[in-house]
Amino acid sequence: MYLTREDCDIIMRPVLKSILAKMRISAKLPSSLIYVSPEKGGIGFLNLYESQGRKLIKLAIENLNADTITGQFLDCSLEQLILTKTHANIGT
Repeated sequence: MYLTREDCDIIMRPVLKSILAKMRISAKLPSSLIYVSPEKGGIGFLNLYESQGRKLIKLAIENLNADTITGQFLDCSLEQLILTKTHANIGT
């Protein structure tokens, strides 16, 4: 299942509110400070949406060209995408 950015925000909003309150940090702190690493002056909380995206990319890379059904499916899907895109460019 893939969560949209809005889904992730809905899930994380009460979690962040509670954790920030326990840390005695304002809940109005900009997300740019909440999710950036402590080395860069932030708190370093996990961004659920971005983490999900990284894991999907990692999974795709691990399975691409693998001798599995998933690897074959990814390979065929990419080939189809390339052919479709190439065909669309030729027609213009």
